Amino acid sequence: MELALKEVHDGRMSRNAASKAFGMPRSTLCDKLDGKTPENRRMGPPSVLTKAEEAMLANFCIKYLKCGFLINREDLFDIVQRIIQVDGCQTPFTDGRPGYYWFQGFMRRNPALTERSAEILTGGRAAVTEAAIRKWFNDIKTYVVDEEHAGDVFQDPLRIFNFDESNFLLARKKGKVLGPVNYKSFLQSSQENDKEGLTVLMGYSASGKIAPPMIVYSYKQHIPRDVIEVVESADPTWAAGRNFDIFCPRCV
Repeated sequence: MELALKEVHDGRMSRNAASKAFGMPRSTLCDKLDGKTPENRRMGPPSVLTKAEEAMLANFCIKYLKCGFLINREDLFDIVQRIIQVDGCQTPFTDGRPGYYWFQGFMRRNPALTERSAEILTGGRAAVTEAAIRKWFNDIKTYVVDEEHAGDVFQDPLRIFNFDESNFLLARKKGKVLGPVNYKSFLQSSQENDKEGLTVLMGYSASGKIAPPMIVYSYKQHIPRDVIEVVESADPTWAAGRNFDIFCPRCV
């Protein structure tokens, strides 16, 4: 339809010729050209995000993938839900979180995106070598300089961070113990799950500054009130909440 309108507007085709060439009813084409109906009219309710916001979101997904990070459908829902919460806009979504039908519409409106199954790298293909690490850093620098035009970040040691995470098991093991030679195994009793632990993320800048540590608890929905009280009472600069809401702003 847009091509037919453009051909007539530019004077390259008559209305009859454009109608036949693009398989568009002449009456519909004439109504749009004469202003009786809008040239661009979509059916159904308006989208929750603006066209510009959706374009930025689609571009973010593409850039994130280029940096080696993957965003799935649930991650996208998290981002949109956060945008809705910050903007305070009214939506038909449950708890402000989009679902299947919004996702289908978003993908139709942003054809540059596609959804595919992530390919699993085997140990051999994912082997870490010095050459692979240097290439990764070179690719990141090229992306930041050429696409984001933010090459100045590499000249500011306060903006260069290295993060690493460590897992601490809650069920502390005794280590090697002494016992009878005829015992097949020595069992240690513990009230904790032997697989349960806390993940701690630490970050250091190139200038020597230490970023606030992030402790990841294994709570998926809600953090118990007693945990929040202990964390916030330990230090006035500490806070408990969702990782994205609490940790990222404090590091930025």
